[in-house]
Amino acid sequence: MIIPEYTQGDWYAIVAEGLVVMLDPTASAAIVRESWVNLRDGGGLDGQVALLAHVRADDLPGLAIVDVAGGRVRAVVRGAVEVEVIAHGVPSLLGGHTSGSLSEQVVEDAELVLVRALPTAHVDRRRKSAVHLPVLAAVVSADAVRIQLRTAASSSQVDEMTIERPRVAPPVGDPALMGAGRRSPSGERSGGRRAADAEPRAWAGDRTSGEGARSSQTGAPARLRLSTGLVVSLDRAVLLGRAPQVSRVTNAGLPRLVTVASPEQDISRTHAEVRVEADAVLVTDLHSTNGVLLTPYGEPARRLHPGEPTVLRPGGVIDLGEGVTFTVERG
Repeated sequence: MIIPEYTQGDWYAIVAEGLVVMLDPTASAAIVRESWVNLRDGGGLDGQVALLAHVRADDLPGLAIVDVAGGRVRAVVRGAVEVEVIAHGVPSLLGGHTSGSLSEQVVEDAELVLVRALPTAHVDRRRKSAVHLPVLAAVVSADAVRIQLRTAASSSQVDEMTIERPRVAPPVGDPALMGAGRRSPSGERSGGRRAADAEPRAWAGDRTSGEGARSSQTGAPARLRLSTGLVVSLDRAVLLGRAPQVSRVTNAGLPRLVTVASPEQDISRTHAEVRVEADAVLVTDLHSTNGVLLTPYGEPARRLHPGEPTVLRPGGVIDLGEGVTFTVERG
C-alpha cells in the first residue's frame, strides 16, 4: 500500500486512496468538507473539478488535485501551489504561479510526486515543520504532501523539500517523425515527415456514421500520439502549448491540458486545440505566434488558418514547432 507523507503547514490536505487535494488557507469550511466527501465517495479528480465548477470565481481557492492511480499522475493546479513529478529520474513541474487559471498535466511512469504550497501572505513559514508524517484517508493541515509511487535509483536520493526548480529538457523525437519542425532558411517550419514505408492507419473518424472517433471494435476514443512519446486520449477536448490554461471551470468539463517543452518559446502558451466533433477530429490554431503546420499524408505541408477548425485525417502530421509534432490514431 502506498501511504503519502505530509509536512505540517497551513493548507488543507485532503488525502484519499490514490488522490490528494490541497486547498489554500482561504478555502471555506464548506468547500473542504464537500471535497472530502467527494473523494471519500469515489468522485476522483473529475468529480473534484465538477464540484468546484459550482463555486463562484471569487470564492475559488488556490488548489492542487492530484490522481496517482497506477503510477500515472494527472494533476490540476491553480494558484500558489505546485506539483513536481519525477519519472525516469527526470523532474517536471506544474504550477508555481499565482494565476487564477487552471493548469493540467499528465505524467506516465512516475516514481515520486510532491505537492507543495508556495510562500504567500497567508502562510507563516515560521510554523513550518520538516517532520514527515504518514497520512491515509484524512484531512490535515499541511505545507506539502509527498507520494513515493515506486522505488528507483533515480528518485531514492531526492530530498523533496530541497528539489530545485528543473529546467525543461527538449523533447525526445519519435524515430518515425525525426526531422519534423525544422526551419527553412526563410524561417518557415517544415512539416513532419514519416518513414518512407509508413501508411496511414484508418480510424473510426473516417466513417460517415457511428459514435464519432471511436473504434468500432473496442469503443475506445481516438488519441493523439506526440513525438515526445506522450499518448493523450481524445475523450474530451485537448489544449496543447508550453503552459496551456483555461480561464475558468465550466460545467461543460475541463479540457485536457497538455504541456510540451519549448525552450525557445516558439510554441505559444496555449497553442492549439484538438477535439472530436461528430465523426471528425478537428485541430484549431488558437491564434498562436508561430502558427500550426499540417502535413496531410502524401501532400505538402500547409499552415492552418488561426481560429478555423481543420479536419485531421489518418496519416496527417501536425507540427507545433521545435520538433513537437503529433498524429491521431484510433483507440
